[in-house]
Amino acid sequence: MKTPTTLISAVPLAAAIAGSSLLAQSGSSNPPLAAKVPHTTQIHGYTLSDDYFWLRQKANPDVTKYLEAENAYTEEVMRPGKSDRKSIIVEVAG
Repeated sequence: MKTPTTLISAVPLAAAIAGSSLLAQSGSSNPPLAAKVPHTTQIHGYTLSDDYFWLRQKANPDVTKYLEAENAYTEEVMRPGKSDRKSIIVEVAG
């Protein structure tokens, strides 16, 4: 069965647009901001700077706390359009 890729790729875009407009409407809290921790790496004579390198440390409890805050924020912002997203998925899958 051939899948209409245009429609499938449009679903995440529609969800993102709906989420951003819902954020503006809901007036919810601000998203969590990751702390900037300077980190430099030398590779082949180049110096690379990555202020968010600390997010790669999976065992770091601060990383877990930040990701949980992001997930909670996303759930809060996307909650108002949950039924709409379910109906879009049913239409695409059906």
